[in-house]
Amino acid sequence: MIRYAAWLSYPADVRVRHPLIRGLSQGADLALLGFLGLLILLDAALASSLATPAALVAPLTGAITAGAVAMRRRWPETATALAVACSLAASLVALNHDVFASAADVVGLLVLTAVVVRSTPRSAALVLAMGTGAAILGNALRTGSEAEGLVVIFGLLFAIAVASGGYLRWLDWQRVLAAADARRDERLDLAQELHDLVAHYVTGIVVQAQAAQVVAAQRPAAAHEALAQIEQAGTEALTAMRRLVGSLRSDHAAGDGPPAGTAGLRDLLDQYNASGVPARLQLKGVDPDRLPPAVATSVHRIVLESLTNVRRHGVDVTAVDVVVSRVRDGVQIVVRDNASGASPHGRPASRGGYGLVGMAERAAALGGTLAAGPTDAGGWEMQAWLPIDGDEPPSTDAPAARTEGTIAQ
Repeated sequence: MIRYAAWLSYPADVRVRHPLIRGLSQGADLALLGFLGLLILLDAALASSLATPAALVAPLTGAITAGAVAMRRRWPETATALAVACSLAASLVALNHDVFASAADVVGLLVLTAVVVRSTPRSAALVLAMGTGAAILGNALRTGSEAEGLVVIFGLLFAIAVASGGYLRWLDWQRVLAAADARRDERLDLAQELHDLVAHYVTGIVVQAQAAQVVAAQRPAAAHEALAQIEQAGTEALTAMRRLVGSLRSDHAAGDGPPAGTAGLRDLLDQYNASGVPARLQLKGVDPDRLPPAVATSVHRIVLESLTNVRRHGVDVTAVDVVVSRVRDGVQIVVRDNASGASPHGRPASRGGYGLVGMAERAAALGGTLAAGPTDAGGWEMQAWLPIDGDEPPSTDAPAARTEGTIAQ
């Protein structure tokens, strides 16, 4: 109920523009102003029974406070300061004349207290809350013999108003943090998708272009073949980018992603084999077409990124093995190559960067694990385990993380 009230009381510049919410908010405002109008009529009736000009100060003050409540969304600080000033002036008049406490003034000040505590800067909220508290106390002191009891009651009501405003302020802060987290997650997801797609296709284009440059002079036919493969890779990259943009624009992005399952894995292997390095896919006890969509998509992305890393960073790679197997209540993905392990500059080959970070984040998001590093034979191996039924990951003999850029998670 309090969360619903928080929605209704959003300032005009941040309030959700849904017609139902806007209508309910306007209805709540009208109900509040109607209640204050009723209290003003009661104040006016009591003032007429006293038949003294000074008694009219109470209903007049209540009317001004009601007007301040009506302006609270647009000018909360100015409206509250005006109401406090008029209420304190009425309390000063009450020192020498018979001016009773205004019910409309007290209720309006309580509403304004909650508003300023919630929506104004902390320093302004502190000063204005002290002002409304003093004005409410002044209303209680006007009653003479009943002042002591009303001070306690009005004090409790003031504390409730402050607590309500503080709680709504905390809800607003949580909403801001949630929105910031959502925007950050969207940026990370988009960055990961762009990395997975662009890095995969652009790496293939670069490799084919380098090969074409090497063989262009001696084997023109091979160069023409490489150019054809570059054209095909560029077309596939454009198609993938259109699919990604379409998924971002659509409310049903899950169905617009790249093909997962067995067909998607075999397509990845075919694209990789076109670069000249043989890659083999083995499925052991698992049917990728029957995996949950989130798991199947992650398997596809992890294999894609692993093959991209091999093509980009592997030195003298002549074979790549991709093994997807069922291990307990999960799926294990192993991508292993036979790279020499040394870069052209004599330094150990590193497979670091955003790719491994993205794979580790994908695995962790599903409750899985990922480890990558050089093998004793000199190649590179990546092992990932993704749960299907929430079981614990199996114990594996994943290579130890021994070089810069290795992720073990």
